[in-house]
Amino acid sequence: GEGGEQNAPLGRAVIGGLAMATLVTLLVVPVVYAQWRRRPPNRGRLDADFAASLEPDADPTLRSAT
Repeated sequence: GEGGEQNAPLGRAVIGGLAMATLVTLLVVPVVYAQWRRRPPNRGRLDADFAASLEPDADPTLRSAT
């Protein structure tokens, strides 16, 4: 119909964007999350930060808000 030639590129862009977003959501995000979860936490750093937060003269940015 009238104006169809002008709307065709917009339609292709929308469909392509939706297809890419679907693939990223279904494939890339779970893979990245699984890789992120495989790394064990650095307990030494967590323990050091906790111990530092208990010291009276510790950096106030390390203390938790109470």
